[in-house]
Amino acid sequence: MTDNNKQMPLYHHDQKAYIQQMYEWHQALAVKSGDEGVYHSMRASEYRSMLEEETTTSVDYMFY
Repeated sequence: MTDNNKQMPLYHHDQKAYIQQMYEWHQALAVKSGDEGVYHSMRASEYRSMLEEETTTSVDYMFY
């Protein structure tokens, strides 16, 4: 794991980029053993779903 993956990504007003970074961050941490790895694996799956949804849904009118 690189140093970039040790700290959770920060949001910089680019929703799609943030979701991608969070997916990659959780995916990198999913290799940990035990409950922590399971948690990060689940979160990576959630962010992957959000990325797939983002490609089919316009978010111009949505507020986060």
